[in-house]
Amino acid sequence: MAAGGKILWYVRRLKAMSVGEVLWRISQTALAKAERLRYGRTRRTVDTPLYRGVGDMKFDAAPLGLVSDCPADTDTSSDIHIPGGYDCSVYATDWHAGFQTPARWPLQWSYSLDYKQRDDIGDARTNWELNRHTQFVLMAKAYRLTASGVFLNQLQSRLDSWTESNPFLWGISWTSPMEVAIRAINWLYAAGFLSGTGARTDADTAQAKALAARLTSGAANMVHYLTRHYSRGSSANNHLLVEMAAIWLGGACLGREDWCRLAGKVLSRELPRQFAPDGVNLEMSLHYHAFAMEAYLLVMHSARAMGRTVPQEWIGMMERAAQFVAHSRVTQGLMCEFGDSDDGRILNLSSRRADYYTYILQFCSLALDRRYDDFASPDTTVTWLYPAADIERVSVLDGYRAYASRTFEQGGYTFLRSGSIFAAFDHAPLGFGSIAAHGHADALSFQLFIDGRQVLADSGTYIYHIDLPARNLLRTTAMHNTVVIDGCEQSEMLGAFLWGRRAATELRSYTPQSVEASTTGLSGVTHTRRLTVCPGGVDVADSFSRPCRWMASFIVAPGLEVKPVGDGIDLGGVALLTFGAGTAEIEDIRLSPAYGVEAAARCVRVSGRGDSASFGIRKISKT
Repeated sequence: MAAGGKILWYVRRLKAMSVGEVLWRISQTALAKAERLRYGRTRRTVDTPLYRGVGDMKFDAAPLGLVSDCPADTDTSSDIHIPGGYDCSVYATDWHAGFQTPARWPLQWSYSLDYKQRDDIGDARTNWELNRHTQFVLMAKAYRLTASGVFLNQLQSRLDSWTESNPFLWGISWTSPMEVAIRAINWLYAAGFLSGTGARTDADTAQAKALAARLTSGAANMVHYLTRHYSRGSSANNHLLVEMAAIWLGGACLGREDWCRLAGKVLSRELPRQFAPDGVNLEMSLHYHAFAMEAYLLVMHSARAMGRTVPQEWIGMMERAAQFVAHSRVTQGLMCEFGDSDDGRILNLSSRRADYYTYILQFCSLALDRRYDDFASPDTTVTWLYPAADIERVSVLDGYRAYASRTFEQGGYTFLRSGSIFAAFDHAPLGFGSIAAHGHADALSFQLFIDGRQVLADSGTYIYHIDLPARNLLRTTAMHNTVVIDGCEQSEMLGAFLWGRRAATELRSYTPQSVEASTTGLSGVTHTRRLTVCPGGVDVADSFSRPCRWMASFIVAPGLEVKPVGDGIDLGGVALLTFGAGTAEIEDIRLSPAYGVEAAARCVRVSGRGDSASFGIRKISKT
């Protein structure tokens, strides 16, 4: 990012901060200077005690809630999924890899390392996945499963490589407290697996014990660091929840009750702040909704493993949050996702790229004693957190019925179902907090699925910290299934993860067959949209508070051919789009079906003038 652009971004970011946040950031600057004096002269490895008392902490794996064994799991691979489809074996110890370029991140003091919009190096998010160390947990789990010292040697080699290459607070892996938190959690779970019983040689037992000690010492240092650096103010979104989960688990496993108290207090405070009363996470992203849930579920599971009571408010909110995930599922393995997603998760005890939402729904089912998934294929992580008897008991409970229409009025989403038609309608606010970091200008957009196949899609995310024009384009109004009025955006995009003026959106009515909502964006024109479903398709009725120039976009799912026909636009032979007024054009675009991935697609843009517009989309019958 150019110097002038950086200054402007920081000025805008400063305007989004409260006085309290500004003062906290000033105190963080002073703390950073002290840490620079202490840790910036002699580079220290994180797996040795760095804070007073860390060396005296005793590790107890019980609060992690791992079962003693999982006979169903025979996966001993330590391969991990890296967003964008990179081969993890190629980057096994390339801890500073840029991924999107041949360049590497410099071993620089982390507070001085500029990692945003570094097109010359790569997307920091991709590198962070490697440095979260899911692979360390998988190696420790493989040792638990096989009692083979091969996996201990593998883990020791990787740990040696990482600690020598990533001194405390030096390099890309130390630039985000949330990344430190996820790594600390994985080190704790790796130590937990190494603490298991079974047939071991004396040499293996000694090696496992030594590795566990290094991992717990490092985790203790990282958690201690988090207690001083956890997110505050405008940055306190899902990052804060994950950081608190790490502080809880560290406190529980290492005997620091003060850490548990801090985490419990903050998580209770944030629950009604980051979730709407109906259970929808206010970042307006299904992925981050699940990510936030995972943070709470891991703490709930740990608390129960310690014999502690989980606050009823947490239980009630997780119930409602699970319902939202269940209603977002179109069919098994196919979800309707709005907004940002970075493909990440906190804990994954499988080398396979497991379905994140299945994991969350099964975790919720067991944590809440109410079934939200069918358990035909229990998630690997879940099978290590709950005994087989518990899974069997919950699997036969009556399941929550999500295959019906449902509105989440406060959260801002409505799901309509009629026969083979599934439509999801977004009437949510732009995003969470003063910066709405993960927001998209997608008010009154909708997605459409017919016979379990996506027909109209969301634009997706693509990337976070490089190729800003491409990322920003995907967040614009024209790249969502809604209407651009008089050429104006709905909301004001100020930069990456930063919004200014934003559209005001309101739900007006709902029935199981239709939903109506309105939004007023930067044009000043109020746009009202009614979406109605029937067994054969959907009808869309748009009205405007005054005559205007309007352009309605229909983003067609990748892989579907789009062509004009006599009375409309054929959408891949699956559906026919018709419109009452205006002219249509078909445009080649690029979408992001997964983080770090782009795909070619087509967009139908219908333009006109006036105070109303209408559209119909009907399923094409196969004869």
